[in-house]
Amino acid sequence: MSIVNFWSAAFRLPSKCMKEVEQLCAAFLWTGPVLRPTGAKVAWSEVCKQKEEGGLGIRALKEVNLVCGLKLVWRLLMGKSLWSKWMKSNLMKKKSFWEVNVKTQTGSWMWRKMLKLREIAKRGFIDLGIRKEATVEEAVFKPRRRRWHRIEILNGIEEKLCYMKENLNVEMEDESLWRRESGIKTLSRLKKLGSLLGEKRKGIDEGCVLCKNARENRNHLFFECSYSAQIWRSLAMGIMGSSFTSSWSDLMQLIAEGRRMDRKRLFCLRYAFQAVMYGV
Repeated sequence: MSIVNFWSAAFRLPSKCMKEVEQLCAAFLWTGPVLRPTGAKVAWSEVCKQKEEGGLGIRALKEVNLVCGLKLVWRLLMGKSLWSKWMKSNLMKKKSFWEVNVKTQTGSWMWRKMLKLREIAKRGFIDLGIRKEATVEEAVFKPRRRRWHRIEILNGIEEKLCYMKENLNVEMEDESLWRRESGIKTLSRLKKLGSLLGEKRKGIDEGCVLCKNARENRNHLFFECSYSAQIWRSLAMGIMGSSFTSSWSDLMQLIAEGRRMDRKRLFCLRYAFQAVMYGV
C-alpha cells in the first residue's frame, strides 16, 4: 500500500488500477502469499471501515486517490516547484485554475481529472470560511465561526483545527523535520537511516544483496556498493561534473547547502538522489 501512496501523491490513479490493487490486498489478507482470489470471509468494503465500526481501519484507495488529487490541486495553486510553474505557463496560460474549461483537450488525462476536482476543492474553501492562500497558522488561529457541515470530511477538518488550537504548546520549540525549500529530509532524519540499516537482525543475512561483497549498511548501500555506485554515477555524473562524489557525507552537505552548484543543477541533483534512494 505504501507504493500506491507514493504514486498517488504524484498521479491520479485510474479506477481499474485501484480495483486490481485492492483485489490483491484482499487476497493477501485471506490467503497470504498464495493470493487466491476466492475465500474472502468479509467484503473489502467492510474491512476498510473504522475499527470502531468493525473494520480494520484500512483506508479505501478511492478515498486516498481523492485526497491526493486535492493535494495536487493545492500544490499547483500554492507551490513554487518547476512542475507548478510549467503547468501555469503551458496549461493554464495566465488564466485562473478555476476558469479553465473542464472540456479542454490540452494537457494529459491527469490534468483533466484535476479540473474535475475543482468543485470539491472550492466547496472546502467556501464552507470552511478559509481563504485559498491561508497558511496553517492562519487557518488555526484566525477568529471564525465554528460551522456544522453536511459533508462529514469538513466536520473532521473543523475538529482537527480545534484540537490543534487547544493543544498547542507555545513554549515548546519547533523541530525542523523537513527542509522547506529543498524537499528532502534533514540531515538528522537521514542519519537515522544509518542506525536502522545497521541494527543487528537475528537469523537474517546481513550481506549486501546487490554486490554480495560486504555487510549492508547505509554508507555501503549509498554508494560504496559497486551496483548502486554504477546507478548513481550514470545519473549524477552529468549533473555534478567535477563535483561528482559518491561519499554519503559529502553528498549530504552538497544537497543540503548547495553552495557549489547553480539552482537548476541542484534541483536536478536532488531529484536524481531521491529517485536512486527510492529505486535502490
